[in-house]
Amino acid sequence: MPSMAALASWRFKVFLGSGLTRWITPAYFPMRFDARDFLCQVPAGQVAEPCRHEVTAARWIQPAEALGRWRAGEFKMWGPTVTTLMYLAGYPDCSGLLAAAQGGTLGFSSLSAE
Repeated sequence: MPSMAALASWRFKVFLGSGLTRWITPAYFPMRFDARDFLCQVPAGQVAEPCRHEVTAARWIQPAEALGRWRAGEFKMWGPTVTTLMYLAGYPDCSGLLAAAQGGTLGFSSLSAE
């Protein structure tokens, strides 16, 4: 039986290394999470939809715009999200970020509070 992706003619171009980031809250935080961020670029014309069970709101914007809205108090975001967006804002576009990932030059350091 064909997969759902094959039936829908979906195509994926995914960086198949380790993910971009992994954030685990320290044990002393009252709310716990283990969040991973991965890199991928969808083909032109394909629309990505956020999982509405995981977030309270979602929109697709550039990292610099999200950070500006966070600084202005328009967006509420956790520290790991802000830090990841600051890192992503250093790349002019997705292709530059993917090239750095494939070339092994991402340089995103893991942080730990434990």
